[in-house]
Amino acid sequence: INGYQTIRYAAGTGDSVWGARYESSTGGSVARAMLLRGSDELYVTGSSRTDSSGNDFLTVRYDAADGTVDWMSRFDGPDQLDDDAFALSVQGGSRLYVTGRSVRAGSFTDVTTIRYDQDDGDEDWVTTHDGAANDDDAGVAVSGGNSPTVLASGIGAGTGHDVKLIRYNSSGSEQWSIRYNGPSNGEDIPYHLHENDGAFYVAASSTKLKGKGTDFVVIKHVDPDDLKYRTIRQSDIVGKGVSLRSIVTIPNFANLRDAAFLAAYPKIKKGFAGAPGGMVL
Repeated sequence: INGYQTIRYAAGTGDSVWGARYESSTGGSVARAMLLRGSDELYVTGSSRTDSSGNDFLTVRYDAADGTVDWMSRFDGPDQLDDDAFALSVQGGSRLYVTGRSVRAGSFTDVTTIRYDQDDGDEDWVTTHDGAANDDDAGVAVSGGNSPTVLASGIGAGTGHDVKLIRYNSSGSEQWSIRYNGPSNGEDIPYHLHENDGAFYVAASSTKLKGKGTDFVVIKHVDPDDLKYRTIRQSDIVGKGVSLRSIVTIPNFANLRDAAFLAAYPKIKKGFAGAPGGMVL
């Protein structure tokens, strides 16, 4: 039976310090994300199967010193169908966010995000987001802070999977959401979310025009009041593959240097994150 297997190793030697395993008596459990807060709080989340409700979110807090379970919290959605957790983050020393997907009657899977009390694992709130196509929507990453932002994958109306950012306030109410659909209306898959100095960076893949392979896409959230995006792809630059350095001694062969830097460092309005240059979507 699959289960959560968590092992702490000694940094100096690689020897195991402790091991902790969780197994559901009625089915498999799969851990998908782990986070260490400070030196004594270790959080693990994923999915655990039951006979009556399929997969549930299962989040465990361990004492990082010895692997003792501090608390364990299970979430089963209102339709008692599959619920799968994929990512987690913390808000200071008081709250924990977990995001993933829940199967819902009439909308297939919805983005599901939960805020827990770090001390005892009690739920503060649960919120869901159903995309435009009422289809396959799932949270894949979540930021911390008082107002969490969820990076999600969701099927659009006739556009395949798209990249979506969803912002919530401290009460779990949705403040805004924005979707990125690539040029081919194909598969745009988010992988990673990073927050820095009020800006959000997203790493994703995007199907090229005519479906010929995929590009790596970096997205930067610039202005929370007027969300503007731009994508940077290697294939957009003439002469791709040539090594470039941001120094004036690079020859401007076939306008390669100017084209590259114009693409990589577009002008951003003064006062916005990333000014005067940076990759934005």
